[in-house]
Amino acid sequence: MHTLHIPATRTTPEVHFEPAAGHCVITGVSIPEHAQEFYQPIFQWLDVFLSVNRGPVTLRIALTYFNSSSLKALYILLGRVRKAQVMGTPVRIIWVVEEDDEFMLESSSYFAELLGVKMDIEMSGDESSDERRAV
Repeated sequence: MHTLHIPATRTTPEVHFEPAAGHCVITGVSIPEHAQEFYQPIFQWLDVFLSVNRGPVTLRIALTYFNSSSLKALYILLGRVRKAQVMGTPVRIIWVVEEDDEFMLESSSYFAELLGVKMDIEMSGDESSDERRAV
């Protein structure tokens, strides 16, 4: 399976999914006008990857901001990950939150509760701290 790499733009995050390592990273800002169009190839790649992968996977989401259309896309993405978890794929979700970013912290809790997924929250912004907690 090929690596999926989508470079960041002013309105879309960088996406780097490395199947051999089991690492999937979404980082930056997600404010595309048509989030479904942007995220569709990501959904397709993830569906194929999760259907053939049997090893552990880490999904790291490090967004600094997302708009309401991205909210729905992230919900769909995390729903697919949850389905894979239920089917037995060990997927660890890490949601990176900058220190004092209440919006992202609340968003991670919202997704975790709504979808019934376990998420590790990683606090960034304070170089002396490597704080992590589960939601």
